[in-house]
Amino acid sequence: MSYLRFALALALFSALLGAQQHAPDPSNPKAQISYEQGMKYLEQQNTVAAFDEFGKADKLEGGRCPACQDQIIKYGVQLREWKAAEAAAQEQIAAAKGSKDMALAHHQLATILSEEGVARQSRDAFERAHKELTKAIALDNAPTAVFDDGRVLAHLNRDTEAKAQFQRCVQMVPKMVPGIDPDITLAFMYLNNLELARARKAPGFEVTTLDGWRMSTGDLTFKVVLINFWSTGCSSCMAAIPRLQQIWQDSLGQPLVILSISLDSDRNKWKQFVAQHGMTWPNYCDGGGNGPMAQLFEVETIPRTFTIDADGWLQEQQIGDPELDRKLKKKVARARDLREHPWTM
Repeated sequence: MSYLRFALALALFSALLGAQQHAPDPSNPKAQISYEQGMKYLEQQNTVAAFDEFGKADKLEGGRCPACQDQIIKYGVQLREWKAAEAAAQEQIAAAKGSKDMALAHHQLATILSEEGVARQSRDAFERAHKELTKAIALDNAPTAVFDDGRVLAHLNRDTEAKAQFQRCVQMVPKMVPGIDPDITLAFMYLNNLELARARKAPGFEVTTLDGWRMSTGDLTFKVVLINFWSTGCSSCMAAIPRLQQIWQDSLGQPLVILSISLDSDRNKWKQFVAQHGMTWPNYCDGGGNGPMAQLFEVETIPRTFTIDADGWLQEQQIGDPELDRKLKKKVARARDLREHPWTM
């Protein structure tokens, strides 16, 4: 399991849902149509419409469509549709058979609640997440659940209990080697500095770029990610393109990835612009100013630029900042050091 996959929520959903990756599609003919339409919308990168179709399919299936629920949970978190995501997770808890599947289902609901707690600064959501993780740990004493409980307890300022969980996680996986099996690294870091567990984390995401790369947080192990929100009609955004081109050229061979996210509603115009201006780094169109990625990163005005460092921390940046190169070099050096010497960080 990769470092960022363990660190970020969407990647954890991938791990949890992976145990149910062969979930059957809906059997009701009308539900099948809605589900298939939802998948088509995903191919078109219309996440909002896809989410609605998956909800219809699950309803038509009488709330017994695991494949629909997987999609509702995954994209419900991205779109901040907390009630729908929680309801789908509750359906999976009700349908779970065996202690391991039941533990995974409770852990999944806890992850939704934890993300909701961060997004809404809701103590109640964190309290509920802790209760779900307690159930998951009792059913199947998995290190990931223990780790997540430590993080939830840190957000609740129950520091003694949080440290105990991180210590427990470290002791549960003694055969892991930092840098090779780096999941243990975060637990060790948090054990020594609980403020890191409470720091602003980058939201988990998954997009398919213009060149067909299905990029997710789980693919960005030990890398720095520069995310730039823009549109073709934004003059300030246009002015930043040469700077991004230079950063991209300088980053070749380095653990640094640029992802430009357009808020254009006209995809053809966006594609033509990207090609004409030599934007050869990963590009994604969010489908307008209220797309799922814009919501996820709380982007209301553009240009907006963020970095995600190798620890998963999210910071806002300015493309015109003369110190940006130095900051990126420092983050890239950190990414390398974390891979090679994680226990000394």
